[in-house]
Amino acid sequence: MTMNQYTIEYSAWNHISPTDKKKFARGMKMSESCAGAFSRFYFPKFGVAHAFGQLLRDYFNLNDTAPGGAYEDHMANLFAVKYLHHRRDSPYLDELSWWIEQVMSESTKRIPFDIDKLNRNYPQIQSNKRTYMLMQCLSIREAEKSYMSFTDTLSTVTEGHMNCTNPSIIFQRDHCGENLVNECLHLLFSCRNDFPSVKTVPVSSFGVQDLIHQKSE
Repeated sequence: MTMNQYTIEYSAWNHISPTDKKKFARGMKMSESCAGAFSRFYFPKFGVAHAFGQLLRDYFNLNDTAPGGAYEDHMANLFAVKYLHHRRDSPYLDELSWWIEQVMSESTKRIPFDIDKLNRNYPQIQSNKRTYMLMQCLSIREAEKSYMSFTDTLSTVTEGHMNCTNPSIIFQRDHCGENLVNECLHLLFSCRNDFPSVKTVPVSSFGVQDLIHQKSE
């Protein structure tokens, strides 16, 4: 029997070297203290929820037939936004919207969300951390416009493979990192016979690859 084993990595500001903190701040066009506040806010919660959305796509082998990398990122962002809505994390989502406005320039805010164009340019976008972050901001803003329920979102992201959740879960607003992943697992997989193994690891880098999948027999 094949077991799906995943590692979700997220950037942890306290683990980042002083040199990389300065590079990140310059790249994001922020002061170092502002970049640190953004990093501590964004990566342990939204970044982890985004990676769990990627996990769902990978788990059902949907990324093999996806139209492009930007589409995969958008599906992960759609899951993350709707998951946070589902757990009634409105204060976090309000602050997320505020941060997105800080990250995006006025000219970027006027760019329409064109998934086909983003897919075509995805390799170039992914090679530059600020450009990649701006694409994420555009995607998150688009996901926030969706009126889909969490169940409908789950069905959309997994292309019909998953549409039920565990109603007995009690959400803890301060959950992030490993606790958030465990919450997602019990919410979505406790009614299934297959349960992936997921390890959550804070890392000392700002990589765009935050999900690692290994299969073992």
